[in-house]
Order: sequence, then structure tokens, then C-alpha cells
Amino acid sequence: MKISLPSKGLLGILVCLSLTLFHENLNLVHADITTGLRFHADFESPNPLHDKSTYSHNGTAHNGASLVSGGGVGNSDCYTFDGINDYVSFINTHFSGGNDHKSLSGWFKMDQLPPTYSVAFWGYGSGNDNQFQDFRLGIIPNGAVGVMYNGGGLYSSPNSFQLGTWNHVVATFAGGTNGVVKLYLNGVEVAQENRTLNPFIWNVTAGRYFDNPNHYFKGEVDELRHYARELSASDVLELYNLHTPQE
Repeated sequence: MKISLPSKGLLGILVCLSLTLFHENLNLVHADITTGLRFHADFESPNPLHDKSTYSHNGTAHNGASLVSGGGVGNSDCYTFDGINDYVSFINTHFSGGNDHKSLSGWFKMDQLPPTYSVAFWGYGSGNDNQFQDFRLGIIPNGAVGVMYNGGGLYSSPNSFQLGTWNHVVATFAGGTNGVVKLYLNGVEVAQENRTLNPFIWNVTAGRYFDNPNHYFKGEVDELRHYARELSASDVLELYNLHTPQE
């Protein structure tokens, strides 16, 4: 059946406007990169170690970790690490805890693959049972990126991390028992699995995993974020599109 729409007059204008808005809403993607933001280190001068979220935590650079002016993603500032013993830390911040929803996001750059798994961004703490729990982003020797946690990890395919340029890595956890863990690389979901986790994120560190020389990060880090919620795919894509990587 063919439907004839009014071609003129107020009724015709209202019908056409309604149809236009309906069509546009079918393709509208709602992204939200502010709700639930508990930590944001953009490493920008003049206060590169000041958390830009509303929580305003202050960090500390250790053992010579240094700021690179204009060397970050999108020509912003960033921090560089030697892979030996330097790192930056934001301690005793109580970002989130337990098996609640959470997400980590960061931009990472390396010129060569590490000999063992290398941790770029690490959130950790102790739960109510005083057991250590964590959630961390890193790169492993076969060129895969991963999110690692107590009892396992989730990884992209080998050689998916691009050397010599910036890579955007996000991990999300849906929370609860047998919740979904998702891993994104450069705006695209690359892996997921169901896990029962209890990652308390009370502190965050860039550039190392414990004081272990085998897991320090050699390269650049920029735009670190922690959310006390699970980011959606559109949120992740929005974060990726927010910056233009520079070589």
C-alpha cells in the first residue's frame, strides 16, 4: 500500500520533520567518556602528573621517568620509560574495588617487542580478604596486547601491536560472577571471555609491574584513564577517535 504524505502546510512540515529525526536516530551512536571517570592522566604540561578527573590525584615520577614535550599521541606530551627501573605512580587513591564494572584505557608506543611481558598500565589493590588483586594492560613478546589479571589474561592475535607508532588499548570488565572481559585495540574489539574476577583498583602505575626488572615497560605512555564502569564499544571508539596518532 502506498502512503501519500501531505506535501504542504503545517501538517506536511511536521510529518517530514518527524521522519527525518527518526531516520537520523536510527544511526545515532551515543558515546559517553565522562561518566564514571575516576582517573585521567594526560601528562600535559605544566602539571603532567596531575590527575585531570574530578578526583585530582597527584602522581610521582620515579628513577628518571621523563616527560617528552610534543612526543605524545596527537602531538601532546607523554611520559617515556627506559624499561629498566623507572615508572610513575598514583598511590592510595581508592579508585574502585571488588567485582564492580571497570575499564582501563591507554595509548602505548614501543620501538621493539619486549623479551617478556611488559606492563604499561597497572591498576591494583587488596580486597576485603586482604588478597592482592589487579587488572593490567601490556604487550607480550609475540606482539600481542593483553589485559592480565589474577589467574589469567586475555590477548589479541600475535603481531597486532604496531611498533613505532601509537596503539590504543582498552580493557573492560562487566562485573559480577562470570562477567565479560573485553579487550579492544585501536577502537576495535579483538577478544573477550567470561571470568569471575575481583580486581581492586586502589592504585595505578605506568611503566612497571611490581619491582620486577622482567616486566618494566620500554617506550612511551599517554592518555591513561580508569573508569568505574564498563565502557561500551561506542565509548571505546570515541576515545580512539579523540586523538590523532603521530609517528
